[in-house]
Amino acid sequence: MEHASAKQLIGEIECIDAADDLYNSKVKVLGEQVLLHIDEEEDELFSEVERSKLDLELLGKKMADAKAAVLKEATEESQSR
Repeated sequence: MEHASAKQLIGEIECIDAADDLYNSKVKVLGEQVLLHIDEEEDELFSEVERSKLDLELLGKKMADAKAAVLKEATEESQSR
């Protein structure tokens, strides 16, 4: 499942009345696609990461630091307006 197709399906779901039978069908399909996607990532991508011998703790810290910096910058920018 590609992320773009999930976004498209979510967009379609948002445009349908929840009482419509099509709504339930699309939600079910989305759920199935997401579960398959998760399985694929766990089976393929996670094992590749484990084999790569990356320092995952260091990578996680760098990602958290980058996220904090972006959030701080966005907050400062919105406050300066």
